[in-house]
This record gives sequence, structure tokens and C-alpha cells, in this order.
Amino acid sequence: AYAARRIEQPPIVHATVANGEFHIKAGGYKQGPLPYFTTKVNGGFFSNGANYGLPSIMGLIMLNHTENGFPLAVMDSSTITAMRTAAAMGVAAKYAAKPQCRVATICGAGRQASWQLRALKEVMPQIHTIFVYSTSFEKSEQFSRAMSQELQMHIVPTRELKTALQASQVCITCTNSKKYFVDKSMVPAEMFIAAMGADSPDKQEIDPQLFREASIVVDIREQCAQVGELHHALGLGLVDENRVIELGDVVTGKWPKENGLGNPVIFDSTGTAMQDTALAALVYERAIQNGKGSYFQFFN
Repeated sequence: AYAARRIEQPPIVHATVANGEFHIKAGGYKQGPLPYFTTKVNGGFFSNGANYGLPSIMGLIMLNHTENGFPLAVMDSSTITAMRTAAAMGVAAKYAAKPQCRVATICGAGRQASWQLRALKEVMPQIHTIFVYSTSFEKSEQFSRAMSQELQMHIVPTRELKTALQASQVCITCTNSKKYFVDKSMVPAEMFIAAMGADSPDKQEIDPQLFREASIVVDIREQCAQVGELHHALGLGLVDENRVIELGDVVTGKWPKENGLGNPVIFDSTGTAMQDTALAALVYERAIQNGKGSYFQFFN
């Protein structure tokens, strides 16, 4: 729908506060069978777990009807954000990664990493081994044990990121890092890299030099140029923005994979309001169908 210009999606609002940040994202369908528009206010507070026992990402989504603006539902955003972020990676991997991928490395061992692995297994069931790298090896071990049991896959922690990457065809990064740790020298020529963590100007996970020769796929070009990994490469003059491909154009065949995607492929994802809308609408419709949720009158 976004590629077909059937989406209304204004720019994001980002604000930094003392211990974290807020993102406000809004978007919806201009017309068609899905009459939904969402507004999401998300807080990113990455010391929440240690300080308060709370998720790092938390907030609310409001779902409105596009016919008359009526507020249909208010719902928690943390799970929806985690799921739709992973789903976006899954779509990108399905269309932009090579089908012969068998080994992957994931950087990060938090909640988002678990959803990333679920999505990866869904679209690439042929992958048989996953390495897990994080700043805490103990956390990587705990994560690997839990996800191995859940997904029935060979998932192993590693202290050696370069060794893991050299053995992999897929790399997923989902951390809150502010300095890149995936160096160009670590990355095999045919790797698919999903950079999922950078969604504000000060975040960075991958070496901007990787953008020199890579095919670059993004969720939204303008947004990634402002707050994604792409914006670091643009700032250094390493990328011509005209060769950046939007995922919607790959999915709809406007940019044929065999004609446009070389090696490696970087998917730079900053998260879009329409991803929130798609999943929030599904949650709302299933809640109505199954009689879930608390009902109340928005207006007298």
C-alpha cells in the first residue's frame, strides 16, 4: 500500500529527555477496505530493566476510523512494536536475502531479538544454526537456551563476532548501540544485513563503510536518511541517495531483485507508522471477534 501511495504517513517526531527518548509516529490508509489510522507514542528507556523492572520500549497506540475520526481502541505498544519490527525484517529477508542462507548471527539478546528469530524461522526455515552475540555473554547464554528450546533450532552464544559473521549468510542487529560494532572487515561479500536497532540520530550498529558497495533497501527513504543507519553513511558522503531502494518497491516488483540487488544487501529499518497500523488493526479486529478487551465510552 505504501508503494502504491495509498498511505498517509507524516514525518516522525523525536524528543530526547533525561533518561531516554520519545518517538511519535502516525499513519494510516488514505482510502480502501482498511479504514484505520494510528498514532503511537513510544518511550525508549534502556535502563528500565535494571532500574524499574520494566520493558525498554513502552507506550500506547490509538487506533482511529478514517471515515469520521472516531477513536476505536487504545492499546499497549510494546508488544506490537516488537512484533511489527520483526515482521518487517522477515519481509525484507524473504525478498532480498539469498534463498540458500543456512547460518545467521543475531546481535542482541533482548525481547526484540526473540521476535527477530521467530520471524526469521518463519520466512527462512532452512536456517539451521544461529549465533547470538551481545555485550553480556551470560545474557547470550540464557537467551540461546530459551530460544533453542522454543524454536527447536541450534542457537549458540558466541564471544567472537567476526568468527560468527564469517560463518553466516544473515546478520541481524537489534541493539541500542551508539557506536557501530559490525565492522566492514567482518562481513562476507554476499551477506544480508538487517539493521533494526538504529531509529534515532545517535544510534548506530554497522560500519557506514559497508554502504559503499552494498545494495541498500530501506523501509522509508526520508526517515532512514534522518534517523537510520543510512544517515551516518550520507553524512560521510558514502552513498548516493538515488540508489537507495524502498522495500515496497522490491515487494511490488518495481525494482526487480535480479536487476537491482548486489552484494551485500543492507536492510535499514527505522520502523514505520504503517507497520503499527497494520498490526494494531489486526489486534483490534481479533479482539472484537473474540470478545477481548475492556469496553468503555469515549464520548457521552
